Order: sequence, then C-alpha cells, then structure tokens
Amino acid sequence: MGSLFLVLAEPGAGKTELLSQLGQLLNVTPTRASVFRNKALAAAPQALVIDAMDEVARVDPLGVEDIIVKASESGSGTVIFAGRSSEWDTAETEHVKDYFGIEPVVVKLKAFTLSEQRQLFAASFPGESFDAFSAECARFELDALLGNPQFLLLFGEAYIESGRHFVSKKVIYLDAVRRLAHEANPRVKRPNRPPDGDIVEMACEVFAKLMLSGSASVSSSESLTSSDYPYLRSLVADNPQDAHFLADTRLLKPSFEPGLHEPVHRIVAEYCAARYLVRRIDNPADRLSLARVLSVVAPKGTVRTELRGMLGWMAALAQGSTQRQLIGLDPYAVVANGDPSEFTTNSKKTLLQTLSMLAETNPLFRRNDAWRQFNVGTFFTADIRDDVAALMNPAIDSPLRDLILELLSSSHASGQFEGELRTLALDGASRRDVRKAAYSLLLEGTKYDPRPDIPALLSENRGGSVCLNSFGRFAQWFAALVMPRSILAAAD
Repeated sequence: MGSLFLVLAEPGAGKTELLSQLGQLLNVTPTRASVFRNKALAAAPQALVIDAMDEVARVDPLGVEDIIVKASESGSGTVIFAGRSSEWDTAETEHVKDYFGIEPVVVKLKAFTLSEQRQLFAASFPGESFDAFSAECARFELDALLGNPQFLLLFGEAYIESGRHFVSKKVIYLDAVRRLAHEANPRVKRPNRPPDGDIVEMACEVFAKLMLSGSASVSSSESLTSSDYPYLRSLVADNPQDAHFLADTRLLKPSFEPGLHEPVHRIVAEYCAARYLVRRIDNPADRLSLARVLSVVAPKGTVRTELRGMLGWMAALAQGSTQRQLIGLDPYAVVANGDPSEFTTNSKKTLLQTLSMLAETNPLFRRNDAWRQFNVGTFFTADIRDDVAALMNPAIDSPLRDLILELLSSSHASGQFEGELRTLALDGASRRDVRKAAYSLLLEGTKYDPRPDIPALLSENRGGSVCLNSFGRFAQWFAALVMPRSILAAAD
C-alpha cells in the first residue's frame, strides 16, 4: 500500500487518536512536528509518526519544509505526517513527494455515521438519550457537526452541564469547558480546590500563552522547563500555587512525552485562549490592546497559520469595530471557526464582502478544506438575505458560491433562497455539481413543488452535451420519484 502517508483531517475528527493507535501498531511514539523539528535522531527509526504539522506552518513555510527534509533523511521505513486539512497546501504535498521520491498516500478521515455517533454517545454518556441530545443539537443547527467525534463529545458535555437545554452556541462551549473543569468523582477530596469558574479562567490564561508562544505542552515539574514545555505555574499570573489543580482536570491530558500535559483538544484551547484575550482587550484598564495581540497573532497583517482557529473564536466573542477588524484579517477562518451567527448585521455584511474579495483574489482560499463539514448556525437571517442572494448569481462561477450552498444545507436555511436556487438548478450553463446541490437544497424545503420544473430538466436529456445528458439522466430518475407516469408521458 505504501510507506509514506499524509493524514489530513478537520479539527476534532479523531486524527490524534488515530495516530496514537498507529503508533502502537508500529511500536513508536507519535511526535509533535514542533518537537521533531528540534529533536536529534540517534539512528534510523523503524517508523516516524509526526502529528500537528499545521502548528509549525508559521508565516514562514520553511518550518514545514525543514521537517519534511529531516524525515526524508532519517532512513525510516514508514513515515506518517498529519495535520489539519485546512492548513495543508497542495504545494506541501509536492514537497513531500519530491524529497521522498515517491507518491504519498493521502488519507482523509470520514465523518461518523449516525450509528457510530450513537455508539460514541452511549459509551461516553451512559444512561443519556442520544435522540434527545441530537434533537437539542438540531434546535441550534449543530446536528451537522455530530459526525465530528470531538464536537459530539464537547456538545455532550455541554448538554449535561446545561441541564439538557442549550441557550446559545457560545454558552454551549463555555458549558463544555466548565464540565471538563469539574471534579466528577465525589470520592476524591481536594482541599482548598478553587471553584470550577476560577479553574476555567486559569485554563484560558494558560492556553492563550501556550498558543501565542507556539508551545505544545506544559510541564508539571520545573526541572523539565524548556522553550517547548513551559512550567505550568509560570503561566498563571494570579495564585500560581493553584495551577496544579488545572492538571487534575480533563482540560489537560498527558502528552506523548512523560511528565508533560497538553490541552485536551486544540478546539478547547482555541476557544479558551480567544476568551481570555478578548476579555482583556475589552477591559479599558488592561494594557493588552488589540494592536499588541495582533502583532503576535497576525504579524504584518498575515494571520499565523496555527492561530487561525483561535482568531475565528476571537471574532465570535468580540464586538463592534474589534470584531470587524478581526473579520477583515481572515474571513474564512472566521466562517470555519467560532460562531458567526452571533454577529451583528454590520459584521455579517463585512464578512460577506471580505469573503467575496478573498474569493476573487484567491480562488483556492479553502485549501484542502473543501470537503469539510461545518455550519454557521442562524447566520442566514433576513437582514442579509439580499447580500447572500447577490453571491449566488449563476453568471459568476465562484468558490464562494459553492461554500454558500454548503452552508445553506448545514444551516437548514435554504427556504429563504428558493428563487435563486431554482435559477441555479435550471441554468444549463452552470456546473453539474452546482445544479445538483441547488436542487437538493430546494428539496429540503416544504414549499417547493418540483413538478413544473421536470419537463425543462428532461428536455436536456435530448441535448448533445455529455454533462447535460448526465444531468438529464439524473432528472429522469428524480422525475420518476415525484411525478405520475401520465405527466411523464405528456412531457415526452
């Protein structure tokens, strides 16, 4: 099958757990890319499993290239690279191919099926009803994300913490973090343990400093302190003596290396770090300004690759001009992370405008992320309907239009755009995948009657275009489902 692999996945898809299992099969310990880059290799290893390549992809892409070169020169029989799909460019795949001299096997993790979601939920939350949980997620249009195992677990934690009734997406994440900070075992006595809320704030501070510094883990022992593993107590400004309580929560987990701890998941770290930074930026008495934060997060106006998820959450949690400034820096990161449904009308319009400009200057702005599933909740409100409709113009073949069609599906908001979707579905000049996506969205609604459009679709089957013939065959199959045979005969 091959000895060189690229494992690409969306955040929370289970990549790190998969690598841990692969490491056990190969009898090696997975290594973070940031650690591998500076690690001396004594001899040719049997195998290399290198995780979090996206965390090294700074403004200078040579960091990733250094790791690829070092791995290719290691003499290892099997090499596995892994990272976020959204931060991995096609050019980097070509680098891997050139340095190793063979074609890498690219692996992308699939979303969990409904049956797999049930199994994971039942194993993680015994006695709870998956159907009730799923219905509550659907109420906030989060059901499309349940195929991602980490999201399912986070939402499950929030579901329990909130008393099985969600309030908002931002509160859902905060409830999940509170749940992870809570001491679940009543038999364990923790004298002088701070309240859960204080531990959450401590975690937010620690995670923000880890992410801004590029460090992967914290050390619980001062003797192990290094630039890669800062001492946990050194990251807590107030009451550092309480920092060890954080290590006893589920917000941190043991790292691959002994004596080290890392955030339970990067999604959690990104949310917590954003919360800490925004709270300080919003405090007029605090000297930490937005300009100072952005000098680290986005030097020279370019967002550091590994901080795009955190920036998305910062935009979701910020307000006013701060929010709009963050949107302008990286609009796609804002869509793919955080909660743009909470934006004001002005911020939503700013997001659509900056996305449109981005799509014009960089049609490949989604990188390898085009297959990923996410949603934007109730983003598609009446106050921006016309702005969204303008981006669905069939005369403009844009990757942004493709993204909007995906988001309309995951957000169950297609009913507002029946006219635009019908125009796309019937437009013979549009791409076949766009037309099918538009028709699928139309069929999600309850008001759309497909029967008047069937004759026009069937007529394409008699055209000369291969693409149109293919779509016409689809139309014949579709028509057989929704129209009586008498009407079909009349149409022919």
